[in-house]
Amino acid sequence: MSDELEIMKAEEVEAPQILITANTEFDTQVATAKKYPRKFAVSLDNAKATATRNDETAQMCGYLLPVDGKLIAGASVHCARICAQAYGNLRIAQQVTGEDQLYVTAEAVAWDLETNYAVKTQYKQLIQKKDQSRYKQSQVQTNGMAAMAKAMRNSIWAVIPKSFYQEVYDATRRKLTGDLTTEDKMVLKRKQLIALFDKNYGINEAQILKHFKFRQITQIKQEEILHLLDLNQSFADKVLFPSEVFEDVLSSSEAQSINEKLTGKKAEEPKVEKPVTEPEPIPIIPEPQPQAATPAPAKAENIKEPKLI
Repeated sequence: MSDELEIMKAEEVEAPQILITANTEFDTQVATAKKYPRKFAVSLDNAKATATRNDETAQMCGYLLPVDGKLIAGASVHCARICAQAYGNLRIAQQVTGEDQLYVTAEAVAWDLETNYAVKTQYKQLIQKKDQSRYKQSQVQTNGMAAMAKAMRNSIWAVIPKSFYQEVYDATRRKLTGDLTTEDKMVLKRKQLIALFDKNYGINEAQILKHFKFRQITQIKQEEILHLLDLNQSFADKVLFPSEVFEDVLSSSEAQSINEKLTGKKAEEPKVEKPVTEPEPIPIIPEPQPQAATPAPAKAENIKEPKLI
């Protein structure tokens, strides 16, 4: 499965220090929440309206998590953000708290100002490859951001009632399958998803059927379509990788090699800037000195020979 390893720890805290900067600010936030309490029904309607505004947003609210060799569907980080914003009177903070050879550790706190109930969660994300080598520093930073987002999601779900976010999540599922009321629409959706997986991940129809242990494409119904949509979101969020779910999926290097053979063109290599060197000095050639003009030879005068007497 994924190189990620999810290690979570949740605890109730009385004073979330990463949220409080001063006692006066603490008192002001609580007083404001008491003065303007949330209206549960209104908050729920706002959350559902935001999450189901379009298919793209609804799809982002779901994902698949590998657990004990199975893929478990659930509400994603994106759904948690929508619910927290609509629920109101919440203070949320997250930060990376540690990093070692194996893991980057993040923690998050969600604090309900109305009830003065806060939960802190911790999330450890693996930063070691299968060959036991450590990720590059840029990848470690990216995994740190992902760990913070997942810790935030878990802390939000620990504070907001499940009846709230489950209803929002279920509304997104209905949004995605509500337009599949006829066989023609179902066929069109199947074709769109197969084309999407083939284009983005090199996964063809036969591989999808093998994944579901089906023989015919017509066996793919609403449940399987939701599964494929959640897979696509998990791939986009780097929670899963195609080669971990589907067999015979080419790696990026293998796909590039085949593409070169088919097109006869090599992929453009990144340009490497040549080091700047000082130009070689141009040899100075001395200018020719003007030569003195050679005097013309004097003309010989006619000298008369003396006559003999």
